[in-house]
Amino acid sequence: MEKKEFVFKQLFGENARLVKNSELYYTMIVDNALPYMIPYDFVSVIKEFKRINGLPVFAGFNRERKAIAYDMKMKPHLGVVGTTGFGKSSFLSVLLCSWLQYFSPDDLELYMGDLKKVEFWGYSNIPHVKQIAISRSDVLRMLQKVFTNES
Repeated sequence: MEKKEFVFKQLFGENARLVKNSELYYTMIVDNALPYMIPYDFVSVIKEFKRINGLPVFAGFNRERKAIAYDMKMKPHLGVVGTTGFGKSSFLSVLLCSWLQYFSPDDLELYMGDLKKVEFWGYSNIPHVKQIAISRSDVLRMLQKVFTNES
């Protein structure tokens, strides 16, 4: 069974494992519950960021606590989905804080849209942040300026 474990992992993912019950039977267990809090280790994150050498996105840690990141310049689309309380805002905060720690204001400018009017107010006095728009019309105007290089 161990020789074919890679096939099992490809089909069911890294969080699935087989537990042997007897000579003939196995039980599949899927570990999908995360601990309440996962410690954030910026030293590990920095190592991954330096390896990427682009616009790194910290995606989390694998089961062995190795940092996982990817280059947003190569994969520019990011979807963050989940139900209420799932941690979407926390993820976005970690992403932004990682960038703010890693990049200088000369290397990173942020133009932020906050239609909920509660997510980004804490970033308003940070040198990287050029604008925070909180209404639909302000967001549209801001994006038009950014995409036509009028900022």
